[in-house]
Amino acid sequence: MLRRLLFAVGAIALLPATPVAAQEAQATDEGIRGFAQALFPPDPLTPEQEARMPAASVLAQQIVVPGSYASLMAKLAGTTYRPMLGLLGLGKIDTLFVVNQLGLSVEQWQAVPEPSQAELARLFDSAYDQRTPVSMAVATDALEQVFAAMEPSMRQAVAEAHARRFTQSELEEMAAFFATPVGKAYAGQWLALSADPQIMSAGMEVTPRMIQAMPDIQQRMKLAQAALGERRSYADFSAAERNRAAQLVGLDRATLDQTVADATEKSPRN
Repeated sequence: MLRRLLFAVGAIALLPATPVAAQEAQATDEGIRGFAQALFPPDPLTPEQEARMPAASVLAQQIVVPGSYASLMAKLAGTTYRPMLGLLGLGKIDTLFVVNQLGLSVEQWQAVPEPSQAELARLFDSAYDQRTPVSMAVATDALEQVFAAMEPSMRQAVAEAHARRFTQSELEEMAAFFATPVGKAYAGQWLALSADPQIMSAGMEVTPRMIQAMPDIQQRMKLAQAALGERRSYADFSAAERNRAAQLVGLDRATLDQTVADATEKSPRN
């Protein structure tokens, strides 16, 4: 599944430069951007924040170093994607095509030792050992292009985020730091730090902890819901409330009464 996802994302970056493809890519890009903005609506900059944008843009240019996103993708390929593929069982070279060739069941094939599976696969496919590495290389290269294309919008977002949170003098002091040798060294590495194996490993620790916490979370949710009381049914409505409900849904009262009665009769609870 993850491998297919990598190919799908990579394919977007490799679309042919035809007018139709360009229009479709632009429509997809605008749709995704609109969805993201709806999910995380950015606050408009105030006039004071707008005035800080030139200084924030200088800082963003220093922080989001050109080529940093492509470099991050290359680093993730080794530290994240391949280990995750192996964990999900997707990184192993596929041998199931042999099942169809020999007419075996999956159970029969699984009983064959792996060295024997590989030998049989090589009989059918002389390039058997190269197929998965080649596919991974294509996906990684395509995603590097996608990540590189993200840089301008990410740089703009970083500038706006800093303009919101820091004063003019703070922005200038940070820019002065990132102009120093140590500042430049840090700016070149801060994005890649998110792909550091130690940080990735620490981040993965949250998954088992979340699983362990789920029973307690569910119980607390039940208690919180119980404190709110039970929902009412249509039978609990007063005549005035039923009239108002009919008005709100655009039906006359008798029709709504019958609709509710039919639904109640069909309900599996009755």
